[in-house]
Amino acid sequence: MDRIEKEEAAALFQREAEATLQLRVIRERRRAATLGVDYPYTYEGAPFGADSFAAAGVSA
Repeated sequence: MDRIEKEEAAALFQREAEATLQLRVIRERRRAATLGVDYPYTYEGAPFGADSFAAAGVSA
């Protein structure tokens, strides 16, 4: 059995945590959509930031 170095294990756990967080966000957005909630969000590289929603009077 191969030994996993401490850094490799930390990187593996970090990737798993990020994937889990992404799934939670997706579930939250789907749940909001089924309730008819308009859920503003941004993404990396978006042409506008979260502050744009506040200026428009939209809140999440």
